[in-house]
This record gives sequence, structure tokens and C-alpha cells, in this order.
Amino acid sequence: MDLKASVAAVVPGDSRERSSIEHVLTELERLPRPLDRDADPVHVTASALIANEHGVVLHLHKLIGLWLQPGGHIDPGEAPSGAALREAIEETGLPCRWTDAGRVLFHVDVHPAARGHTHLDLRYLLTAEGEPSPARGESKFVRWFMWDDAIAAADPGLIGAPTTQNQDVFARRRRSNLAVRRSGASARDCRCPRRPPALLTCRPPDYVAMPHLKGHS
Repeated sequence: MDLKASVAAVVPGDSRERSSIEHVLTELERLPRPLDRDADPVHVTASALIANEHGVVLHLHKLIGLWLQPGGHIDPGEAPSGAALREAIEETGLPCRWTDAGRVLFHVDVHPAARGHTHLDLRYLLTAEGEPSPARGESKFVRWFMWDDAIAAADPGLIGAPTTQNQDVFARRRRSNLAVRRSGASARDCRCPRRPPALLTCRPPDYVAMPHLKGHS
């Protein structure tokens, strides 16, 4: 399936994503080199939702100070899905891999970026195991979040993601989150920090570091 067909096949989770899909399809028709960041201020980027039934990984972006899923620009000769996987591994240090569903284009978002650029962000679903350990030079603030906490902390463009494809993953995740909250753990350990200092003393609880689950540089 080519890039345009892949984007057209995404079922929007909300009105923002519906508008983003339409925008991306229009730009793919206009742009001769949509993956090239130097060809036009409007270009495709790729990012990854590293998730399991319990949560999702976010990192605190070093430049813009927001909690985002890992992602970034696409290297020459690279497919968007390959860029999403590469950026996820680089920015989290996790052994990320594709889910059983394969290279799923999971979510689409269009947003402004630095230097007057516009990013047509294609978001792919990955899974991973263990604790994040980002590479040197990457943000050191990377952690697992329960999904509701991720939505509260992250860019609004992430909100539509839970209602797109792979409903079974998110149904299991929400049931698990509810069970954890009923256990009382969330009041002490599970609320996501919005500021970096909180992370220095608040490690993700054991249940978050498990196998399986914006703008960018």
C-alpha cells in the first residue's frame, strides 16, 4: 500500500484527526518530495506510540518542553515506518518492535513546528519491554504513563489516538488502568509528572514497565 492509500485508510478518532487526514492527503498531492524536510516547509514526519495494555511511553522534548511520543524527521531513503522505529529506539533506548498487526499506521496529526514548518505526522504502533534508557544526547526524561495520564500531560494531538484502530489493545489497557487505580497505587505513584524534577524522585511503578503497549525535532 502506498503512502497516500495508507493515510486514506486510517479511521479518524476525532475531528482533529479527520481534519489532519484531509490535510495530509491534500499535501501529498501537492508536494513532489513530501518526506524531504528541506524540500518544503510542509513535510511528513514519523513518530511512534510505544504501547501495551497498561500504558504508553512519552519523553519530555528537550527543546519545546512538552511530553511527546518519540519521533522526528525522515532520513533520505527511509520509509516513514522505518523512521518511526528508528526514532523510538534512539529516543527511548527500548527494544521496540512491531506488534503482531505489523507496520500499522495508527494515527495522523498535523501541527506547526519550529522555523515556521508544518509537520504531517504519521504515527505507528510499536511495542517494547523494560525500562527506558535513552541514548546519549537524547532527553533523559522518558517513562511509561498510564494512558489517561499521558493524555493529561501530552499535546492535544494525541487525544484521538485511543479511539482509532486496535480497540482491543486500548480496551485491555483501560481495564488494567482502572484496576490499578482501584488498588490505590495511582494516588501515590501513578500520576504523571508535568515537570522534570518530579521524575527524579518518582520512578514508574513495576506494573508500568512491562512487555507489549508531539512536534518533533
